[in-house]
Amino acid sequence: MWTLAFWKAATERAIKSAAQFVLLAYFGGDVLFNVFQADFVNMAGVAAGALLMSYLTSLATAALTDGSPSLTTAEVLNSDGRHEAV
Repeated sequence: MWTLAFWKAATERAIKSAAQFVLLAYFGGDVLFNVFQADFVNMAGVAAGALLMSYLTSLATAALTDGSPSLTTAEVLNSDGRHEAV
């Protein structure tokens, strides 16, 4: 888990989680997004929380696996940090 490849994969997952969490959880499914009325400070806080939780999940998963941020073997990390489907 102390390799650059691990942190690249964990960062990719964290960014995706933060974006999904902000769009889905903060706004909800029945609220239309209005950029002029959005509370960007709260959105950033929600995104930062999701980012932190994703990193913690990747670290916990790495302790259970072979050092990969993924719990399953559906993907592996090459030495250059790129994902490879198995």
